[in-house]
Amino acid sequence: MSSSSTQQNLSFGNYPIMQSKEKHEDIKFINIQDIGAELDGKEIWLRARIHDSRGKGKNCFICLRQRIYSVQGVLFVGGEITKEFVKFAQNISKESLVDVFGQITKTPSPVSSCTQSDVEIKIQKLFIVSASEPRLPLQMEDATRPDIGEETGGLAVVKLDTRLDNRVLDLRTPTSQAIFKLQAAICEAFRSNLNKRGFIEIHTPKIISAASEGGANVFEVSYFKGSAYLAQSPQLYKQMAIAADFDKVYTIGAVFRAEDSNTHRHMTEFVGLDLEMAFKFHYHEAMLTVAELMCEIFAHLQKNFQPEIEAVRKQYPSEPFIFTEKPLIIQYSQAVSMLREAGVEQGDEEDLSTPNEKLLGRLVRERYSTDFYVLDKFPLAVRPFYTMPDPLDERYSNSYDMFMRGEEILSGAQRVHDPVLLTERAKIHNIDLEKIRAYIDAFKYGCPPHAGGLERVTMLFLGLGNIRLASTPKHVMPVEQIVEKVQKETEIYLKSELDGIIIENMHDLPYQKLDENIGPEICSWMTKSCLECLNILGNKRNKFLLGIQVLAGANKTAIAVAHASGFNFIRAESFVFGHLADEGWMDGCAGNLLRYRKMIGAENVGIIVDIKKKHCSHSITKDINIAQTANAAEFFLADGIILTGNSTGQEASVLDLEGLK
Repeated sequence: MSSSSTQQNLSFGNYPIMQSKEKHEDIKFINIQDIGAELDGKEIWLRARIHDSRGKGKNCFICLRQRIYSVQGVLFVGGEITKEFVKFAQNISKESLVDVFGQITKTPSPVSSCTQSDVEIKIQKLFIVSASEPRLPLQMEDATRPDIGEETGGLAVVKLDTRLDNRVLDLRTPTSQAIFKLQAAICEAFRSNLNKRGFIEIHTPKIISAASEGGANVFEVSYFKGSAYLAQSPQLYKQMAIAADFDKVYTIGAVFRAEDSNTHRHMTEFVGLDLEMAFKFHYHEAMLTVAELMCEIFAHLQKNFQPEIEAVRKQYPSEPFIFTEKPLIIQYSQAVSMLREAGVEQGDEEDLSTPNEKLLGRLVRERYSTDFYVLDKFPLAVRPFYTMPDPLDERYSNSYDMFMRGEEILSGAQRVHDPVLLTERAKIHNIDLEKIRAYIDAFKYGCPPHAGGLERVTMLFLGLGNIRLASTPKHVMPVEQIVEKVQKETEIYLKSELDGIIIENMHDLPYQKLDENIGPEICSWMTKSCLECLNILGNKRNKFLLGIQVLAGANKTAIAVAHASGFNFIRAESFVFGHLADEGWMDGCAGNLLRYRKMIGAENVGIIVDIKKKHCSHSITKDINIAQTANAAEFFLADGIILTGNSTGQEASVLDLEGLK
């Protein structure tokens, strides 16, 4: 296959630079995803990347990867496979692109590290198409490591900054490949299902003369001698298309929002999926069209893209997305009642806060067994100026939001199609009428009633979140996402029938030492985390013992948080005797801690203490054994003892346990 005559008879080597000199139409490549046990014995060519390799001496095992699929290739010295061939294979850099010729063979036992686990390729020829640098800025196995509360057993995890600085490599991971394929599938299903319903795709301007919704969250750009704005929505143009008798339109395109994008809910630029349609009598005609469209998209993904969904879940475990065949529709007033029944304050005419959206999503899932629902009749005060008021109750509007996993994915509404009412609504919102004159004038010549709306889906369908921790040198995660993580993990523990839960800031690295160095932000975040845990547990709270630890050695802070939150106990370190920890020298704190507990009236909060704590040197107290340390803790009024191994994940010594008993 090589264009070099000196290499045509070789079984391995480097291709010269490919300059399209030869076509090699006789070579037919196969995709890894099509390789299975039914092809046992067949000889094939494939082009793939070296995902990983291992070998020594006379053998070599190579993991070959194409997007989300992988298969094992094997080489053993013998016959036409020389030592030089095996050594060549062993030295190929990871991420190099190679051509492989070999025979598909069933394996006696599954190859758990590859997606095609029941076969392997007995390599006969191996050529490097494009070699990678030996030193990679990130390793694929690190970038695809499953995230389970970041408990990785000490193995490396690739930080977000490293991923973004090396985006090409990051996009090669099976997870990224799967997410992009699912995003494409969502757009394809959106487009094809609307085309079947008689919609027309349109393309709207992205550089506009005024902020399209009258808001401040727009990007202003220089436009020759004047100024213009990047479109924050195609909304007004879709409505003008309806006024021009297009009846049903949709658009897929870039949307720009000058919003703080340091959360997973907000992006300054994203791809919006929007639609608009005229209806005959009631805006529910449009609302049901959108809701049914969403359910069709969900069904399409679950039916046709299970390998991609599983590839994402392998790295980011989540519960399967569930939805009802007929879309669930809830009135806004009903949602307010559900939240109040759960003990949450929510005004009749107030917009939903993010925590209340999340809670409502959980309540709906518990009551109706669906992650997708429609919230209808929003308060008029929180909707854009072009939203039609509810004719039966002026406090509300003919508008709706749709939610996935407790997060809004789209807003829709009946638009005001009467120019007089539209002008009045614009004045109420303090919008300069001259800047939207063309839009208002479009409705002077008879416009049918219309409605529409649609945006983000992929992240929530997959249950994805940004799994990092906030405001520390190692992690970057907004408080909102910390809270979401607490909510998600508490739900898991609630279903697992455990006896207790403890909340720690263990990824707040590197730790600050003792209470005097712990800032108020740590105290407030830990308190909020505890309260969110209680919120999830609800009336099942009494089934759990709840504890908190604030690292490192911030036991007074932990007592205060536990007391304010109604938690049962704290995990305290440095209670008796001194020791040398990672953070430096730690003194015993029993006297000060118990006096502080009494002073703030928190004597109902238990103190469970670590003895001979992990990650510490205890050489200065080596003449004091485990039992003596436990006796000292008991003498100083500890409520319980914790015994650990020498490091996280290491079990305690059986001998130490026997001595403690």
